[in-house]
Amino acid sequence: MGQFVHLHLHTEYSLVDSIVRIPELMEGVRAQGMASVTLTDVNNLFALVKIY
Repeated sequence: MGQFVHLHLHTEYSLVDSIVRIPELMEGVRAQGMASVTLTDVNNLFALVKIY
């Protein structure tokens, strides 16, 4: 069976939708042993710069 990847996740940059911050997200992803995560923020690409 393949590795689990979240395919729907909003960060703090999806205003009013989430409070997930990029540094804490990446710590959680690493702690769970996940190889990747998908960001699906709404109406902007601000998190792209932070996560890249």
